[in-house]
Amino acid sequence: MSLPLLDSFAFTEGNFFLCTILFLFFAGLGTSIRWRLQNLSLWDDWISTALLNTFSSFFIGFLIASNPASEVITIFGVGLLGSLSTFSTVIMQSGAAIENRKGKTSVFILGSNIILGVLFAYIGLKLA
Repeated sequence: MSLPLLDSFAFTEGNFFLCTILFLFFAGLGTSIRWRLQNLSLWDDWISTALLNTFSSFFIGFLIASNPASEVITIFGVGLLGSLSTFSTVIMQSGAAIENRKGKTSVFILGSNIILGVLFAYIGLKLA
């Protein structure tokens, strides 16, 4: 399945410099979105992290299934969605739970991020 939006990035194919610039732009955008959403404090930190990671996993699965050019995967999959989701935040939050002697919470944080991430990546693959 080919998506028109992804096809519009065909001009990046083979253009290393342009691909790098777009990658940096979208990586910054993903990081900025994550930071802003986490600062809204709508949920506990680990819940917002799990939601962002699940969202990103779904769209990474969807992106991969649509079979775009490798440059598009680099720009959107690694740049935008990779910076929007992050496993390092999960590890930090899990470590903080362990320091506060909340071992079960730590296991739940890790487990929910891994299970939901894989599940929603699979759903994204199937829906594309």
